[in-house]
Amino acid sequence: MRSVGTRWIGDIVDNAVLEVVGLTKAYGTGATRVEALRGIDLTLRRGEFVAVMGPSGSGKSSLLHLLAGLDRPTAGSIRIGGVDMAGMSEDERALLRRRQIGLMFQSFQLLDTLTAEENVALPLAIGGFPADEARQRAARLLGAVGLAARRPHRPHELSGGEQQRVAIARALVVEPLLLLADEPTGNLDSVQGDKIMALLRQLVEEHRQTMLMVTHDADHAARADRIIHLRDGRIDTNVRRVEEREPARSRPADVPRVRHVVECVEWSVEPPPCSFNAVSFVAPCAGDALEHAPGSREAA
Repeated sequence: MRSVGTRWIGDIVDNAVLEVVGLTKAYGTGATRVEALRGIDLTLRRGEFVAVMGPSGSGKSSLLHLLAGLDRPTAGSIRIGGVDMAGMSEDERALLRRRQIGLMFQSFQLLDTLTAEENVALPLAIGGFPADEARQRAARLLGAVGLAARRPHRPHELSGGEQQRVAIARALVVEPLLLLADEPTGNLDSVQGDKIMALLRQLVEEHRQTMLMVTHDADHAARADRIIHLRDGRIDTNVRRVEEREPARSRPADVPRVRHVVECVEWSVEPPPCSFNAVSFVAPCAGDALEHAPGSREAA
């Protein structure tokens, strides 16, 4: 069992990782009231990959804000690992977000003063993880995304596809229950975009990672287990459903469970109508965080 404040998250095997019921979000009041989401119901189980599509203004960004705990719904509930976010304080939602949610963005959001390895290790270091071990885990993750040889390189020395791979490794280093991806291939060419999608599909299948991805690319969405279409704040049930993949949760039960959870970097975004990827790290000094983390050689 994992604690979040005074609440607990149990082992997630074939149970729902994400449960959304009657989710509604409205902005403004009276004549200026706008309903961005209108009664969304959605369930994701462990190892499931869901793509969300829809035209501009359909509610995709509002949905991501709410699922990440960056905003409160007007009505409805969001449960992650069985814990209802609606009943949480601001601090508890921040803690849940740090420990259980991995975030990926269109613009990568890497710190250019840090190497690829340091960017990946940063969430662990700020969360109090021993620096040497954080770097070891970062190195393993970078190897898993095909960047073992690029560990000492800074973002400006990497291609767009390589930067997004670093961002994927950073999102996964905390072993989150839920990975949220906002247009992860939006800044990449078609070749690099296809490689990133193949990598994400592989992560879902091999590690039973639960992921929700917003995308405008129908070919990339087709790699998901299922596609949800939003229109005017509702799930559009009139769109013909694509053939669904065999659910990853049906894979052998001996796939290792995610057990170790550590604090991640806190993220912040500007309130709507700013883009979801308008994000920054809340860290006074990333270099110092790594340098003086418990167990680091420098701290010793």
